[in-house]
Order: sequence, then C-alpha cells, then structure tokens
Amino acid sequence: DKDLVRMLAEVHFINSEAMVHLLRSEGVQLNNQPIPPVDKSKHPKGYVPKKPEEDPDWLYYCDWIKSLSASATSGFLRAAELGVQLQESWVVCSSAAYLWNYNNHLLTENRHPELVEPFTAVVEALKKVGHAGEAILLTQICNALAYGLIQRGIPPPPAKEPASPNKLTTEKAGSPSKKASQKSAKTPAKTPSKPVAVDQEGMPDIKKALEVCDFALDVTSGSVPDDVVPISIRHMLVITWVRVKQMMSQQIKNLGVEEEGNEGQRPMTRCLVGLEMTSLNGNGLMDFNVIKLDELASMVEECTWSEGLVELQVWTRLAEHAHNVRHHQLVMKCAGKALEFDGKRKMEKKLGSHGSMVEAEMLSYSSDIMGMSLVENMAGNNAIRRSALEAFLNAARYAGKAGNYTLVVIAARHYWNTSLKLIPSPMERELLRDPLLVILKALADTYREKSKQDKEEKDEDEKEPEENKPAPAPTPVSTTPSFGDPSEDLTLRASMYGVVFQSYADRSQWEEGLKVMDEAVRVMPRTKHRLLIFQHRVLTKAKLGKNVQMDIQKFKDESEAYVALMWHRVAKNSKEPMEQLAAYQQAIVALQTPSSEWQKIDYLIEFAEWLYTNGFPKQDAQDMLDWAADILLNMQFGPQFKPEEPTAGRSSAKRRGKGKGKPSPPATAKPTPKPTPQPPAKKKEEEEEGPDRYIPVSRPSQIGVEVTNSSLLFADLWQTRQLEALLRIHVMLAKVAGKASLYQKDFAVMAYRYCMRIWEASLLSVPHVIKEMARLGTSSQPERSGSGKGKGDKKEKDTPGKPDKPKKKGPVEAIPSTIEDWASY
Repeated sequence: DKDLVRMLAEVHFINSEAMVHLLRSEGVQLNNQPIPPVDKSKHPKGYVPKKPEEDPDWLYYCDWIKSLSASATSGFLRAAELGVQLQESWVVCSSAAYLWNYNNHLLTENRHPELVEPFTAVVEALKKVGHAGEAILLTQICNALAYGLIQRGIPPPPAKEPASPNKLTTEKAGSPSKKASQKSAKTPAKTPSKPVAVDQEGMPDIKKALEVCDFALDVTSGSVPDDVVPISIRHMLVITWVRVKQMMSQQIKNLGVEEEGNEGQRPMTRCLVGLEMTSLNGNGLMDFNVIKLDELASMVEECTWSEGLVELQVWTRLAEHAHNVRHHQLVMKCAGKALEFDGKRKMEKKLGSHGSMVEAEMLSYSSDIMGMSLVENMAGNNAIRRSALEAFLNAARYAGKAGNYTLVVIAARHYWNTSLKLIPSPMERELLRDPLLVILKALADTYREKSKQDKEEKDEDEKEPEENKPAPAPTPVSTTPSFGDPSEDLTLRASMYGVVFQSYADRSQWEEGLKVMDEAVRVMPRTKHRLLIFQHRVLTKAKLGKNVQMDIQKFKDESEAYVALMWHRVAKNSKEPMEQLAAYQQAIVALQTPSSEWQKIDYLIEFAEWLYTNGFPKQDAQDMLDWAADILLNMQFGPQFKPEEPTAGRSSAKRRGKGKGKPSPPATAKPTPKPTPQPPAKKKEEEEEGPDRYIPVSRPSQIGVEVTNSSLLFADLWQTRQLEALLRIHVMLAKVAGKASLYQKDFAVMAYRYCMRIWEASLLSVPHVIKEMARLGTSSQPERSGSGKGKGDKKEKDTPGKPDKPKKKGPVEAIPSTIEDWASY
C-alpha cells in the first residue's frame, strides 16, 4: 500500500529529526563528537583528574551520542529508499534537504569526506526518481560529494617564496625587465614547481567524482529550462569539475561547454572554465592549454553577466593573474572594471550581509592590486605615487567595511611603504594626516572584531579535546597574501599615530595632538607598542602644562635610563619653571645604578646650568656640580690600557669641596664598634601608630655622594672622558662663583690643570698606539705583497721611487720640540 509506505517514510523523517533535536539538547550537532564538560568543583590537594578517554562513563556516553547520529542518518536514508520504492521524487528531495541542512556544519568545517557515503546514496536515489525541480539542491549535493571524493587526493599547494608586503619593488617604466614581462604576458608565468603525482589508489574515487560532476553539469546545461541554476551555484561545480579534470590529466577542449544548450549561461561558463584552468596551472599537476589573458579579459567583457557578484570576483581574479605576470595595462583595466561596482554599478539584486561582505573584500583586493601595480611602474613619478596611495586608501576603506582585519593590515602596510619618502616633509605629513586617520580607524574597528572572534575560537579549542579535533583538510590556495607577526602590525599602528601626532606638532596644535594620542591609548592593546604613544602624550602634556605623573607610571617596567630620559624631555618641554625643576629632580633621582652614572653626570651639569640661568641661588648650582664631580672621582674603570709615568710630581686629585679652597683631610680609620644587641623589630601596626606619624621631624637633605677613595692622586686620573667632564665642571664652577668670589681663581686653575692632564695622558699613550699601528701595518704588508706578486714587479721597476720621509731622531715616544716636528707628529 503506497499510503502506508509514504506514512512510514514520514515516520522515519520525524524520528530522525527528533534524534537531531535530542543531540542538540545535549549540546552536540549531528555527526559531531561531544565535548567533555569542564570540572569546576573543588578537589583536595594532590587530586589527579581522570582523562576523558580513560573514563568508562564518558566513553559509554560518546558511544551513545555516536549511535544517535548514526540512527538519525540511517533514518533519513531509509526514507529516501522508500521514496525510490514509491517513485516519488519529493520524498527523496526531502531526505536530501534534511541531510544537507543538518550536516551543513561539516561542510563549513571542510569535513566533506565524512558525508561521501550518505550523499552517494542520495545522488543515486535522485538519479532513479528525479529531483522534482530542485536543481539547486541537486547541484550543491553533487558538488559536495565530488569534492569529498577528491579531497584526500588534492596535493598540497606548492611552497612559494614568502613575498613580504612590506617591500615593494619599484621598477622603472622603461626598464628592459618590464618590457620583457609585458611581451611575455600571454599566460601567467607561474614559478616552476616540482611535479606532483596523484595517488593511484584514489583514482576510482576521482573517476566517480568526474561522473558526479558530469551528471550535475548535464542536468543544469539548459536542455530543460526549469533546471537552469544561478551562475553562482554553477560556478562552484565548475571549480570542482576543472580540478577533477586536472587530477585525471585530461585536457579541456573548447572550454568544455560546446554541447550546452543554454545560450545565456554558455559564455559565462566558458569564462569561468578558462579562469579556473588559468588558476590551477603551476600547482605541480598537469598544466592546461589556456588562452591568453587579454583574450580571456575580452571574453569576460563581452559577456552579459546575470549576477554582479560573480562578475566582480572574475575581474578581481583576472587582475591578480595580470599582476603576477606584470601586465600593467591589463591590471588597470581589470581592477578598474571591478571598482566600477562601487556606486557606479549597482548589484541587480540586494545582497545579504554575507554578500555585502564578499563584495567589499573583492573591492578591497582589487584596489590593493591596482596600487601595487602603480607602485611597480611609477618610476619616481609623484603623480603616480599619489594615485597608488589613493588606491591603498580605498582598499583599507573597503576592508574596514567588510570587517576583514587581514586586508586592512595589507592595505595599511602598502600605504605606509609607499608614503615613506613623503613623511619627512612637514607639508606632506599634513596631507597624509586625514588618510592615516581613516586607515587607523579601520584598523581599530576590525581589530576589535578580530579579538572577539579569536577569544571565542580559543574558548572552543580549550573545551574541545585534541582527539576530537578534525585534521586540517587541504584547501585551495588563497588569493590573499599572508601578513606577518601581529606585533609588527601594532608597530605599524604606533608609527602611523606618531606621524599623525607630528603633523599636529608641526602646526603647534597640541590640543588636537593630545586628542589623537588619547584615542590611540584607548584603542590599542596593552602592549609595549603603546610606549611610543605615551612618549608623545607625555611631551604634549608637558607643553600644555598638564600633570604627567600618571603617564610616566606607564614606563615603570622600563629601565631607569629610559624613565630618566622621559623626565628629562618633560623638563625640556615644560614652560613653567617649577615644573621644569621637578622634572629635572625626578630625572636625576631615577638614576641609581652605576651603569647610569654618565647619564646622571650629564643631567647634573645641565641642571646646574638651568639653576644658574633661571636665577636660583648660586649655592644650589654649585651643589649639583659638586655632586657630578664626586661621582666622577669615585668612578672605577676596568683593566684597560693605562699609561705609565714616573711617580715623582704626583699631587692630590681631591677637588676643593664646596669652593673653600682647602683640600679635604684624608679619611682616618675608625675602630669598629662592638655589635650591640638590637631590640626586637616593631610590628608594622606599631610603627604606623607611633609619634613620628603625626609629629614632623626635620631631617637634613643629603646632596652628593661620599668620596670612597680619599687617597686618590692626580696621576691616577687618565681617562679622557673623565678628565674632560671635570674640566667642564670646574669651568662652570668658576663661572658660577663669579669674579667677586675668592675661589674663582682656584676653580680656573683646577680646570687648567685638568686640561693639561688630558694632554699628558694622551701623550703618554702615544707609544702604545704607535706600536699597535705598526703591528697592524706589518700584519697587512704580506697580504699586499702576496696579492701583487708578478704583475707589480715590473711597475715598481719602471716608476721612480718616492723620496723617503726623513727619519725621526730619538725614541718613538719623544715629544716634538719644534713646530715642524709637531706638524708631522
């Protein structure tokens, strides 16, 4: 009874769909593995969690879930068998629709081989009873089945040299290499790759995939008008069919559509087949005999396309192939045709959210290809450079509209590299400001979306065990070039913000620059790349007279030298004297380690000069200079070359302290006191509640450092840098003391003595230097004589000898006594 069989098929549909809903109530999709739950309960110390694969209860649960999936799939297939028995195509189509919808997540995850068995049964059933006008469903199932049959046999893409988007080649317009590349632009010049052999064990599956593709193409060829499918649906089938042909090493004659009866789709199908053949050449398998790119572009232009999105994709891919063979004119033509879809040419039908995203991505990629081609052919022409910058800016806009962070970064890098020669000019920086702000906004918006997606994927990966994760399936080569480390992208963003800030600084628009820096701090992730932003922010706030203490705290993890440098810059950029005074003090106090002593000395000298010129007491400036001199005299230098000199005539190098003109007495050794028992340490609470907390205690300020080497002699000073700094300090002390001071003469004499000591130390090191130079000269002499043997002998005989220099009398280290000797010393 047909009614009974039909009712039984409906029961199978209901039962299988109920099982799918049961699986979803368990948090599992059809044909997926369950995810182990996260154990959030508290356990005693030493507890070792049991692995899911070792838990018998979990294994039993997984088997139950697997049996539910198998029962649901077998129920849908049983309904299809009953439909064949009834010769009712709508039952088979319903079964196909159920399987397609409930397994769509497997197709999204590229797990096509798992659906080969059920889809094979569905296709066989559709062949027997027909598809009831559901040509789109038939085409999609056939395409998924064919791809699942060949997926394991698709060879991995050939390894390409990583072409960094940071480096753009700029060939001259009239260079021979460019002309040769344009002449040879008949077919895409793919880099020769190693031949790849298809696994012969998978050849039966490949043949079966070809039969499935031929069946779907024959159904949708146009012989039955109701079976014509949209060109976007047929495009996916054409891609799979061309790949199967290549894997079977079969050439495609006349672009494979001569027998089609649909005259409307036939030109479009020919273009799509030609484009896929061109794209697959060079992947290691058989190369197709393809037509020239110019002819293919003319065919695409002559076609009347029924779907604008497919035409946009075709023009974009043609522009990419033309750029690969350096065919600049064809790149401009194809990319221009693609960009006509933005505003000038509206899509024939409204696109959904996904369609709008794909359209924006194609427009972004077309603009990027156009800009790269312009850069490679600009030959230093600034007009072409600006056209390329406009193309990269449009690429960033479109990518931001699509929400694609990768494409925004690529466009931003290209824009940055192309504008590098313009950035040093203040006028050009002002012109680049608005485009850079547009790119930075696109980067910030898409980075925020990318961070959310990465966080969701990370959470899913943490939940899913390793054994349940599907192996990555081979996918076709992406047309989007890869981009580098994310830290480099953040460096690029920080540099762009720096240029925008500098453009405001050129006009002294500090308020606007501070707003941009605040926005940069808000949108950029909390990494060290923000230090450049904080640096600009600190300087701007210093110029505006605002508090910079909170911004300086951002550098707490940096070295003390960097923190001191920031305080020094605040002091140089502040306008109020008290702010400058506080900044100088902070810069000096921040330097505590011996490795920063030279930086501290420079700051002390500069601070003393600032105190003197700004009308502070002279004693304050002298204290800073005394502090710097104390640091210099306490310095310990490593075991480097030290000139030897006679011991006679040594004098004390201890500088007159505080300008009193008297040498400090040598330090006397004090007896070490006996250790006394210390009282027990007070608790923190007792210290906090002591009287010192409420009664202020006056403590004397300590400026400078204790002299550690009181027996230092003047002859022990031999470092030129140390002596030069002491010379500067004593000249400044003499200037600060003034002519009315009794100690100005003493400071001037000490400065003179340090100057003479520089000469003495330099002259005493002459013998060592001359010996080193002579040793190096003798070591290089054999090499010269050895390399010039044979050929140089004759020349030496022919050329008259140069007069020898008069030999110097006396030892090498002897000091010249006349002006003539000094001139040749």
